[in-house]
Amino acid sequence: MTDLPFLWVGTEEGLLRFDGRHFAPVVFLPQASPVSVSTLAEAPDGALWVGTSTGLARIQSGGMSEPAHTLAALYHPDSGEGDAIQCLHFSLTGTLFVGTIS
Repeated sequence: MTDLPFLWVGTEEGLLRFDGRHFAPVVFLPQASPVSVSTLAEAPDGALWVGTSTGLARIQSGGMSEPAHTLAALYHPDSGEGDAIQCLHFSLTGTLFVGTIS
């Protein structure tokens, strides 16, 4: 079975995955509450990095069979407003740069 490409859409109410026919909301476990998505970036290894108002999430490439139950690694660069991710950028060498409010 090969991975099909998806369109990922970040909104103020969460992350959606579009398979060409349907939009499916993504629930980040263990958090399970909606998060405001501000930015997305694909890593060189195919993982999806998601910048949110409450931190940074990483969805492993091919590690998402059911969008409603996605186990994501969650990272918190700071606390409070410092956790709100504004931008993500991968360098040519694969280093992830993360921009926050503070």
